[in-house]
Amino acid sequence: KFILSSPAFENHAFIPKTYTCWGKNVSLPLKWSGTPRGTVSLALLLIDEDAPRQQWYHWAVFNIPPSLSRLRANAQFAAPIH
Repeated sequence: KFILSSPAFENHAFIPKTYTCWGKNVSLPLKWSGTPRGTVSLALLLIDEDAPRQQWYHWAVFNIPPSLSRLRANAQFAAPIH
């Protein structure tokens, strides 16, 4: 069973202001477990399903090696996706 969580907040709670555009606007610390055997790479998408008019895609990270099991807060990536 694949499980994705963040030590920054409890399940079903609001994302802390630090990780929003009203705070420091940095990426969340994330951790995961249960990556299926044979996985070549992982992708993460942060989608706001409560946005007023439509889903809002905040960011995406892809080509994450399956050997990783976490991203630290304010993780730096090779290039921003717009």
